[in-house]
Amino acid sequence: HTFSSSARAGWSGETTLYVEGGALQGHVTSVDESSFNLLLIDTDTAQQRLARFDWNGNLYEGEERAWEPYTVNQTRLADVLRPNPSFSKWLSDLGVRLDHAKKEAIVLDDVFVYPDLQKVTFPLRKDTRPPVRADRLLATVAGSGGAYVSGAEKCGKTCLCKRLFTDAYHDGLVPVYVDGSRLSVRSVNDITDAIVKEFGRQYNPGQREMYLQLERARRIVIVDNIDKSTGVNGSLRSAVDALVAFAGQVILTGTTLNQQVRELVEPKLTIGGSATLGQYRIMPYGHARKHELISRWCSLDTELAADGEALAFRIMERKRFLDTASMNNVMPSFPLFMLPLLQAHDAGLQVDLRASTYGYYYELMIRRALAKESSKES
Repeated sequence: HTFSSSARAGWSGETTLYVEGGALQGHVTSVDESSFNLLLIDTDTAQQRLARFDWNGNLYEGEERAWEPYTVNQTRLADVLRPNPSFSKWLSDLGVRLDHAKKEAIVLDDVFVYPDLQKVTFPLRKDTRPPVRADRLLATVAGSGGAYVSGAEKCGKTCLCKRLFTDAYHDGLVPVYVDGSRLSVRSVNDITDAIVKEFGRQYNPGQREMYLQLERARRIVIVDNIDKSTGVNGSLRSAVDALVAFAGQVILTGTTLNQQVRELVEPKLTIGGSATLGQYRIMPYGHARKHELISRWCSLDTELAADGEALAFRIMERKRFLDTASMNNVMPSFPLFMLPLLQAHDAGLQVDLRASTYGYYYELMIRRALAKESSKES
């Protein structure tokens, strides 16, 4: 047996240490041969040391190697870093209270439909390229630094962030969600501290060091409402540069395209070697996405979903109802506005299809909740 070892990296990021040699009992013809290997790991300094011990007839003599870096298995780290129950519950929260006749509590996965994203180019001009489905965003921007996704108020940006977080985690990455208001700091180093602090809230706080040991490519930071941040001493560009240096992918969302945000996405405004983020805008739900949303809502009734013909008729009827509400752009074509209308219509509540204020749609949800409580009491 020979005292040799080698580390081999797999295509998916795993690292395996192969150590050859060492047998406590030799062959029949060489019963006096006996040896074993010892691997010492210092987790504090991330160092490892190999030693081999051979039997000399009286005792085992050791041969030690010098200390060398201990490579943490990236695949294993990503597997043991799991969002805690409290944050997992937040990820599944729809953000508004909705109920269905056939399901008491509706979670995000029940009704979420990926929106279409329009690529924005500079100088601003009409883009004739087909939209990008949001479920392909992570793959589309992989290796480019990330993306800035803008959209109107209440268009579903936070729900999209939650879904992208889940998708990234299932892809073997370790995502961290950050609200933009938490990224107003004084120094670049504070950006990393802010991310690690959010990691502690969303995962096991005791695993912060494991998170920092991850390869940069396995870290993804999702910043919601980046336009609420003042960045590093007023520089949003500096904050995003620090994010890109820390994480393999950075996804930002916001409602505006003001001067500071333009610095993130417009090539000619990019400073030095800063990464350029692709910019996308969340599009209103067209016929296909609206049909998909209605289908998910109606399919919450499992008995109806089992009857293909009845389900198709219900979907067609509900779509006609929403199309009427969206005529002349009175109702914004986003889930926050369409779902309360579907809920109210199913419950038999009177709906004013001419209303277009946010307050009216919240009123529908409140009226539905009050009607349900009244029904329980009676």
